Amino acid sequence: VANSLALKLLDSNYSAFREVWLGQFRTPKCSSNILKAMYGMCLSTPRFSAFIFDGSFLSNELLSLLRGQITTEESDLDEAIELSIHMSTVIIKQIILQYDNNTRIDLRDQPTIKDDRKFEKLQPITAHIAQLAMSSQVLPQRAACALHLVYAIACGAKFLLNPEEYIDSLSTIFVQSECDFIVRFPFHHGLLDGLIMLIFHIVQVDPQKSVGTLIDCGLFYILWQQLRAAFRSLYPNSLNEEISIITTPDWILISRDGIHQLLQLTLELFLQRMHKCLSLLIQPESIMFEALSLMLSRELTEQLDVKSSSSLPSEVITLTCNIFMFPFSIETSETFLERTLE
Repeated sequence: VANSLALKLLDSNYSAFREVWLGQFRTPKCSSNILKAMYGMCLSTPRFSAFIFDGSFLSNELLSLLRGQITTEESDLDEAIELSIHMSTVIIKQIILQYDNNTRIDLRDQPTIKDDRKFEKLQPITAHIAQLAMSSQVLPQRAACALHLVYAIACGAKFLLNPEEYIDSLSTIFVQSECDFIVRFPFHHGLLDGLIMLIFHIVQVDPQKSVGTLIDCGLFYILWQQLRAAFRSLYPNSLNEEISIITTPDWILISRDGIHQLLQLTLELFLQRMHKCLSLLIQPESIMFEALSLMLSRELTEQLDVKSSSSLPSEVITLTCNIFMFPFSIETSETFLERTLE
């Protein structure tokens, strides 16, 4: 449906209707619904993303909405902001990076931007999103901002983001903000993906200012709590100790790539702060231990192999085994080691 509508709006025969329709964006009752339709159309075809990018909508309406200069219904404001951020992210991937919707992104690779002038047009939006990444009190917005910044970094973007302040404020948001989803994230990403990817990037760029804060403020533990929540359907049934019938993790909360990124982040933290991380792994009823154990289960391995690159399941298993090796490198209780070997 979205693709069909996008192609009609791009048809020159519908130009008059298109202008009238887009003109309704500044009507408070219409803006959020128009953004929903545009977001779906951008995801359905890069041609519509290119149309939005080449016109004035991106620089005028979208940026104005993010800055609070366009009035929307109060009940629609959070959704409209999140949609605007996601649309900007889609445009980065499709138009600036020129990736297809299924291409995985890795910030350890060199930026592959093909036209610097294109990204210059998006920089004002990215700069404002970087501010929202620090100031928003809504978790899905924070997550949307993080995902956008990850794709912007892949373009070589530079922006100010204090690592310690960002990590510390994010841990507070997780505690204070309810994790209500408003908009599905683009490209099959989960809500946690961008946050994990951005934190992993921060840790690699500035470990001195980020690693200790990430562990001490509790955010690292919170991320594993969230992962365990995503795995809740994979946990044994308390009555019969058998795997429950529903064995699909919550991919809306975290995607397969998000799990992979969290394992990479965890391994990096273990390498840099082994003793602090070990305390989270070997404590009684450790959620990290439980979640890591599920990484090696047949149920999850089969789920990872669906709609995913063939190497992902083996990479997840390898990372998990590497993390489980750390307790054996120091003096650890025999009870824990026996539990690990099971």
